[in-house]
Amino acid sequence: MTAQLHIAARDGITPQDDDLGEAAEKDVPLPPLREDLRLMPAGRDAARGKGWLIFDPVRNRYFHITRTMARALACWQAGSVFRLCEALKAEYGLDVSEEGVAAMLRFLASNGLLAVAGGGWKGLVRQAQAHRQPLWKRILHGYLFFRIPLVKPQRWLERLLPHVLWLGRPAGLFLVLVIGLFGLFMTLRQWDVFSATFARSLTAEGLMLHALALVFVKTAHELGHALTALRFGCRVPTMGVAFLVMMPMLYTDVGDAWRVRDHKKRLLISAAGILVELALAGVALFLWAFLPDGPGRAAAYFVAVTSLVGTLAINASPFMRFDGYHILADILSMHNLQPRAFALALWHLRQVLLGLKEAPPEQFPSRLARGLILYAWASWIYRLLLFTGIALLVYHAFPKVLGLPLAGVGIWFFVLKPVGGVVRDWWSRRGEVLRQGRPLRPLLILAGLMLFLVLPIWHTVQAPAVLLAGQEAEIRAPEAARIDEIHIRPGERVEAGTVLATLHSPELAHALKRARIRLRLVEVQLARLAASRTLLEKKAVLEKRRAALLAEIAGLEKRRAALVLKAPVSGQLRDVARGLRPGGWVERGALLARIADGAGQRAAALIVETEVRRIKPGAKAWFIADDPTRARVPLVLTRIDAARREGRDIAYLASVHGGPVAAERDERGAIRLRRGMFPLRLRARMDGFPEKADLCPQACRGRVIVEAEPESLLVRIMRRVFFVIFRGAGF
Repeated sequence: MTAQLHIAARDGITPQDDDLGEAAEKDVPLPPLREDLRLMPAGRDAARGKGWLIFDPVRNRYFHITRTMARALACWQAGSVFRLCEALKAEYGLDVSEEGVAAMLRFLASNGLLAVAGGGWKGLVRQAQAHRQPLWKRILHGYLFFRIPLVKPQRWLERLLPHVLWLGRPAGLFLVLVIGLFGLFMTLRQWDVFSATFARSLTAEGLMLHALALVFVKTAHELGHALTALRFGCRVPTMGVAFLVMMPMLYTDVGDAWRVRDHKKRLLISAAGILVELALAGVALFLWAFLPDGPGRAAAYFVAVTSLVGTLAINASPFMRFDGYHILADILSMHNLQPRAFALALWHLRQVLLGLKEAPPEQFPSRLARGLILYAWASWIYRLLLFTGIALLVYHAFPKVLGLPLAGVGIWFFVLKPVGGVVRDWWSRRGEVLRQGRPLRPLLILAGLMLFLVLPIWHTVQAPAVLLAGQEAEIRAPEAARIDEIHIRPGERVEAGTVLATLHSPELAHALKRARIRLRLVEVQLARLAASRTLLEKKAVLEKRRAALLAEIAGLEKRRAALVLKAPVSGQLRDVARGLRPGGWVERGALLARIADGAGQRAAALIVETEVRRIKPGAKAWFIADDPTRARVPLVLTRIDAARREGRDIAYLASVHGGPVAAERDERGAIRLRRGMFPLRLRARMDGFPEKADLCPQACRGRVIVEAEPESLLVRIMRRVFFVIFRGAGF
């Protein structure tokens, strides 16, 4: 959803076009307003009360102004600045200074609301060309954000609306709610199957189906906004695709929603997209729970996941100007929520940091003011993380010669430029800070920040790691067999030689019986050698056959003895297979359980090349498990292997198995890291560690913290920046 609203500053003061300030020095004629503009009442603002809107039909833009400015526009026919001030005092009892009128003129001129010499559309074209940006700026802004209108949907939306109105009535809402709740209940009962389906869907085909579901869901999302806006009397001029740093997203122009004075109706327009996605998710979950396996159930699954993820992760966020932001603004009844919250937060920061004594940009109730300041800081942090992540995505998605400058442009425009504007504003007010503020406070903070950057206080490095047992053995079925006895219990500690299970193989027993019968026949024939000249000649052959049968029987006896499964090492039983019970069957090579001994634990970690030079064998380290209930394990670095991209330890940490290290499968199915990393070998040390501590006697992922040569944060940042630049440049 998109809605364009521009708001005049407090009392109509917007400091632009200083040459118009001369209107305050003498009684000059007022420039004419554009005749196509419309003035209409606006919805109530929580902090400003009732306001007014100026509607520009050419650009489909709305400008929110104060009641004072609206009354000034109503008296604009006075003709001059002085007579306008007199008319305002006579008609409304308002004391508006000539400087205030000049500020109104600046606002009107800067937003193209004054009539242009020559009049008509040609004058507007000349005005637009006069404010046209250079080509390089247009290219830059086009890369960062641009929109492509695709359709003008007003007519077919009007034809569609009568057919879907029933969904917004109580009966339709109740039906969708019941279906969605029942579908959610049934899905939670099969949650293991549902979550396993998500893991299996992360393939090339699955991602393509996710993309198709995303197009369907987002189209329905935008139709929800458009039809709701149309229901409340708004026009929907365009629908299309917007690109934010080359990332496509659908949009619907419902700027007309600003003319709706009832904030509850505006709230419904803002929330319509999210409500449609939640309804689709509920219906899709209902269908997934009852449909048989096949294309229909797969389609329902993809629609459900796409709707839920898109709604919760993107649209519901109030920190960007998506649906969540407009919903929050309508709940608070506050136009232009973010700019006003940002202005208040910057004012508060100036008070705390610089000690400036100045009036706030707006007067809010103390509780609302605190909430707006917290919201502004949360939005800044969210935007920093979001745009940094987008820049990294652009860097990796494009060829390095193009991705690096594009990522730099995104960081500059969305992160560094706004911060630089604030710093420049503060620097321009340095005289005011020296006179009435606290100049030492920002200097001390700056000095502390510089010390934090340059002092070598970073004396550890972190790396993803897996903690392994000191000894580990697998208990597998040597034959396809039936379970006669089972003594395997998860978590139980066993000693070496303990019988864990007794298996029986009918096929092996039958083979052993046949071999013994054949051996008995051979022995009978050998016993008759003296009575038969013919058998005497075959003595050598029979003896060879008897030796072969004895060897075969010995092998079969050994295989039968192996069906009595014993613990090869002492340790704890884990990873016990499900469904093990007497009378059950297991296939050859089936993993029944593992035995792991925590004594002498070891760890394997992967570290990047920019950090490996800072660590040496013998350094102390600590393993921190992803499971917060596990104790910290003290380690010592024993060896640093050469950089490689394959290996069993790498498989534990690879992203294809849910690990943190980016990896992929090659044409042979082997797991390979996307870039070479240095494996670290570590072993447990017991100095200062409780003897009875839980050493996690199983393979568990986490991270290791290794002691390293001290280094400053500034050096780390510069090294990383130069590494990215040189790698991107191909050096």
